[in-house]
Amino acid sequence: MFEFGYFNPVERRREKALARAADDYALQNGHVSREELQANNSFLAPLAIVSSSAEHQSAYL
Repeated sequence: MFEFGYFNPVERRREKALARAADDYALQNGHVSREELQANNSFLAPLAIVSSSAEHQSAYL
């Protein structure tokens, strides 16, 4: 059961190992390409980014 505010490092290691095994299986059996897997596992994958831009303004203008 998930407890709010509680982190179990052993459980987290188990979750990550299961996710890696599932990724390996999908890749080896042709269910996903390496590029699809990298995109799905990227840091920003959960965010639905439609478009973005970055601007820089110097403080010394």
